[in-house]
Amino acid sequence: MTRRSEPTAPPEPSPPVRSSRICPTCGHESTTRAEAAHQRADLAVDWLHLDPDRPGQLTSRHHCRHCEPDQPAVDIACTVCGDGHHPHRSVRPPMEIGSLPDSILRWLTDAGWDTAPALRCPDHSSK
Repeated sequence: MTRRSEPTAPPEPSPPVRSSRICPTCGHESTTRAEAAHQRADLAVDWLHLDPDRPGQLTSRHHCRHCEPDQPAVDIACTVCGDGHHPHRSVRPPMEIGSLPDSILRWLTDAGWDTAPALRCPDHSSK
């Protein structure tokens, strides 16, 4: 005798995935195609902030133009492709690699970056 399986309920729908057009920091959602293109580019940048829960450590956040920190930032970019990070700091750019704080150098190294002799992102590092 063949046993029939009981019908199963359909799986619960998963919550909607946030669009890359929505800023994860402030929730701003672009309303036009042109603004959406700019917002996607803005959100591709990692902003490094001091982690309030871990002294001396950094955390990475993403900002759109509406919530981008207004204090000066240092642009850290790969010498090959130009991709990079913007550490939120109260110093004025540009900064040389030798003048970057240890916390930023540690974060870059942990994220797979080469920091000497030049900054290279994980896609272009020798590791």
